Amino acid sequence: MKKYLFLLALCFFFAGCTKMLSPSVAYSKIVENANKGNWEYVYDNIDRYSQGVVNTSLKIMSEMVSSFKGEKGKEKQYASGKERFIAMCKTQEMLADNFKKDKPQIIKIDIRGQKAYLTIKEKDKEQDTVVMYFEDNRWKMHIEE
Repeated sequence: MKKYLFLLALCFFFAGCTKMLSPSVAYSKIVENANKGNWEYVYDNIDRYSQGVVNTSLKIMSEMVSSFKGEKGKEKQYASGKERFIAMCKTQEMLADNFKKDKPQIIKIDIRGQKAYLTIKEKDKEQDTVVMYFEDNRWKMHIEE
């Protein structure tokens, strides 16, 4: 019986592992979806801490824009931070450009436990470092403040 349970647990473990993406593949998929305008996928693959920072920042930004337009208190209400993120990425090119990349090359991957550092190089741009966190059984992008 113990052998059977061990083998069953092993099967579940390996079945789960085959679906797990590496940090570089996860990052590439985020960029690919950003380039296609699939902002829901991008948001879902940002770590929770970064989602909180993004949600707060975008709420403040939309309140400031409304205030400058003389429409204070009339800013569009969103059901969630995710909904605001998606809407703003569709209308604010400057925000969307943070996630869109022109064929980035991953030069180096440094995995340290639940955190991975990807050194990327975009055409005609300097090297940059992208941080990924392993959260909810997958690699997610961390947004530096």
